Amino acid sequence: MWLFTRYGFFSVSVYDKRQFAIRTRAKKHLEQLQARLPFLKRYEIIEDQRKDYRWRIIIPRNIWIDAMLTISVEQRWSNFKNEAARFCPDVVYNEVLHTIWSVLYRAGRQWDHEQEVVEEKTDAKSIVHKS
Repeated sequence: MWLFTRYGFFSVSVYDKRQFAIRTRAKKHLEQLQARLPFLKRYEIIEDQRKDYRWRIIIPRNIWIDAMLTISVEQRWSNFKNEAARFCPDVVYNEVLHTIWSVLYRAGRQWDHEQEVVEEKTDAKSIVHKS
């Protein structure tokens, strides 16, 4: 799962049956997450330059669930990009968020068009069957 937060970007994957790997490409994102959620500080930030996500922490599933709940409950903003810029003054991260927003906006327009085509075909079939 990809997770964009006001602390940074994380890619969360199953590490084993009991643990998740919380991975990122910017160490400071994990540091910001640990600063906000001190119970994560006891998990070492691991560096592996051979991986596409260079930085990670390995944590028990229940700890990650607690972290996700805390992050979800603290949401009070209506515009995520603005909140991320205010809270995480990482110029590169904020540019990435705007790029992702643009890509998904264009995708949404394409998905809308695809849905309209499906609805038109469905309407055409129902007219044929009524005749």
